[in-house]
Amino acid sequence: MTKEQQATDEKPAIPGSTVSDTITPSSPTVVGPTLSPEFTDDEDHIALYLNGKWFALIWWATMVSHMLCVIFLGSCTAMYIFISQPEMIYYNKLLGSDLRNQMKEYGYIFVAMGGLHCLEMLKMIWCSLRSRRLEFRVPKKPTKIKPVVPPSAAATTTKTGDDPATKPESPVIKRLRQISKRQILPKRLSRGLRRFGRVLVRWKVRLFDRKQGFFGIESPYFNVVFLLREGVEIASQSYQMYQCSALISRQWINVLFLAITVCNCWSTPILQHALARYNALERSICLSIDGAMDAGTCMIIPTIIVLKYVRAFDRELVGFPVEYLNDPAWFVDMILENRMLYAMSKADLFSTIVPHYSLFGCVRKVKNLIYRMPPEMETAHVQYINYAENNDPNATKMRVSSLHRGSGKLPGWRRRFVHFFFVSWGLAVLVTHLRARQVAKRYADITACSQQLRPWYSNSFVCATYEFDCAAQGHVDTINASDFALVHSESLSALIISNCPALEMPTEIQHFSNILKFMVYNSSIVSWTTNASINAVSHPSIISICVLLCNVTRFPDGLLDNFPQALQDVQFAQTNLTTLPTDLDQKWQPVTKIFFEDCSFTEFPPLSRT
Repeated sequence: MTKEQQATDEKPAIPGSTVSDTITPSSPTVVGPTLSPEFTDDEDHIALYLNGKWFALIWWATMVSHMLCVIFLGSCTAMYIFISQPEMIYYNKLLGSDLRNQMKEYGYIFVAMGGLHCLEMLKMIWCSLRSRRLEFRVPKKPTKIKPVVPPSAAATTTKTGDDPATKPESPVIKRLRQISKRQILPKRLSRGLRRFGRVLVRWKVRLFDRKQGFFGIESPYFNVVFLLREGVEIASQSYQMYQCSALISRQWINVLFLAITVCNCWSTPILQHALARYNALERSICLSIDGAMDAGTCMIIPTIIVLKYVRAFDRELVGFPVEYLNDPAWFVDMILENRMLYAMSKADLFSTIVPHYSLFGCVRKVKNLIYRMPPEMETAHVQYINYAENNDPNATKMRVSSLHRGSGKLPGWRRRFVHFFFVSWGLAVLVTHLRARQVAKRYADITACSQQLRPWYSNSFVCATYEFDCAAQGHVDTINASDFALVHSESLSALIISNCPALEMPTEIQHFSNILKFMVYNSSIVSWTTNASINAVSHPSIISICVLLCNVTRFPDGLLDNFPQALQDVQFAQTNLTTLPTDLDQKWQPVTKIFFEDCSFTEFPPLSRT
């Protein structure tokens, strides 16, 4: 063996170093140029080593991520507490949540999630202060070797403690040691607690240990757990996309959900295939993208939605202005979009918390993968090393100390099948969304619809807010059954009938079971019988009824039949009503707000006056 080979073999190995492919130059040992790698992937220990500037960038990005999560979760708690206030009871009932009476208590769950992010921030700051530089963890100190004192020297040591190796304990340390040896709890209870503690530690190792734990970042089951979690997230996001397509008219929300879902479906297979031999880099990028998708679903979209209503909210009135509430399209958007922001049931609350927990877990695992590059790894050397044992004297191997390729194998048939499934799922979601848009374009010329929806799997015209204008339809006097033939009854949320000189309320309005707002505007109501009534059976979800600028000679019978429990407000404005039924307060029990404005009343029933 030559001196150059012996010097190379005796050099200490750097984490992540390996021997690469054989090359065959005929020249002797050559020391190549110095490289400045930005990262390196360790083989024995799955970790991504970054140099100073890249590590600082990731550190600050992680800190900002924790801060944004704390701000958002704190805002969620404030929203839940605010909606539970007595002055907000009207809007609380508009949501129709099963958790209406416990909104404040469930809001504290978001505080708990924010507390976890605060603890991670404090840990990062503490580790950085201890290390006197930006760090995710405190570097381990080298083990100190205690000097061995011969027995003869220990025997001759004076009691004054001149020998530091045998210096006696201080009185305080001795007292603390005596207290720790006292039996405070009964032996049986103490033994049981120790046994229980060992069981907890054992299960913690089995589940969360870095290498041995099932959920560990270096666990052999990491890819299985990650792909299973990705499947659950993609299924949840696809369901949310389906719900949005059927309920939300603002198309940018649907497009954003589509982009998040398709990116989540396609990013994992692409990255795991392209970076299959770089374990730490692959896991870091996959977890980062997964966390970004979670943030888009549970933080970015809700923030953009709520900004519209924060700007419109009147703090002096403690509510929204009347002109907004009387706009059917705005009113429907307010209800449906705020139902996306608040939990409607315990299952909905769970599905809301899961993305936040997933985001928290992704950020933690990324921090566990990333290490600051040690000083000896800041500079990498490329060396060509001759091997005397090789029969071919021209055979030479190149050793790249820092730019190491991980030992991960290419995906097997199982992983390829899962990747194919994810790619196919994303393609199916994309095709379904584009097909729904093509179907909606066929009915784009229908001007009566102010909020057209694009639900999946629908081949018909779907509208959220539909206005039948008798004047715009050719100066007809009333509505016929054929006028609602195109309207999808299950998707209609608001119905407006306007400018009808002789309106006979059609019985077809009982087919719209999911309607939220019903309005009659600038019309003369000739007949509104119980056959066309607004009732709890046909309209269980209706919230608001408005009769504005109408000729009504007598109170409609269609508004006195089994009123829906979800109904919150009834408005009569600028009508010629002269009297009200005497039992109106009994029939309108669920109503929170009743408005009679600029009417021609000659008297009020005694019960209605109370």
